[in-house]
Amino acid sequence: MNSIIKISGAIGVITALVSMYIAWQHNSQCEIHCDESIYWGYLLSIGASWLFVTASIIFLSLLVIQKVKTHNKN
Repeated sequence: MNSIIKISGAIGVITALVSMYIAWQHNSQCEIHCDESIYWGYLLSIGASWLFVTASIIFLSLLVIQKVKTHNKN
């Protein structure tokens, strides 16, 4: 169970960082940064949403796989 949490968290963090980088690069209409200002709330909300969704999906998928493997051994 502990390894499932670590794996899903790591994949979630990587996905969040990539999505934040993409948002930074494709900064349409100064939504993320403009002139000398960085809008951290918006940037971090993008990262947090991708982290939560990705980590949840990976966690649940790995948990089901683990339960199926354990059930098939018995």
